Amino acid sequence: MAWDWGHGNERRESTPFHIWDGVHRRASCIGACQGGLTKGSHLWYSATTHAARDDTQAGPNEEVTVELINRVVTALFELHPWHAMVVHFPIALTSVALLSIVLALWRRNELFEQFAFFNIVLAAVSTAVAGLAGLRDHFVRFEGDTPYVNVKIFLGVSLLLLTTVMAISRFRNADLLWNPSSKILYVAAYVGAFLLAAVLGFVGGSILYGF
Repeated sequence: MAWDWGHGNERRESTPFHIWDGVHRRASCIGACQGGLTKGSHLWYSATTHAARDDTQAGPNEEVTVELINRVVTALFELHPWHAMVVHFPIALTSVALLSIVLALWRRNELFEQFAFFNIVLAAVSTAVAGLAGLRDHFVRFEGDTPYVNVKIFLGVSLLLLTTVMAISRFRNADLLWNPSSKILYVAAYVGAFLLAAVLGFVGGSILYGF
């Protein structure tokens, strides 16, 4: 067992696999150094797990496979925030959607317009998934005390509503871009979705790396 420091500098006991950094209270793999290998890291965990097995009961290929599975599971459920793994999709999809709608308008190309619509549908879905992952990390990894959480929730809900309305409206009317009465508003919605996703990415980066 190891001792670590939480909020208010209180001393508490934890497993050697986790130490709370006292800044964002993220579970990290920091520990005492043993024989040049950092104790508490996923490499240390894999090495100790590997050493504890009876080598006579498992061949080299099986050992490598089990170790790889252990490392992947540890990375997914202990090291990496889920939100960080999916939040890039809304940013990328809204960026590609905006580029596609501009090309469609410039070239008067229906294929680009359809591609933009396809990307905005995926952006709406991925925004919902990223939001759910963010809520999970908020309660599990940040213990309900995530920095800028209200800003993130407001921007995330705004992006979800905007992309959902865009997707439904375009599904009901395929001529939104080609109709003079709706063209400007439709293109402005793509710009708005891109800006919301970009600001969300900036705020998320500020949580991890500071501002």
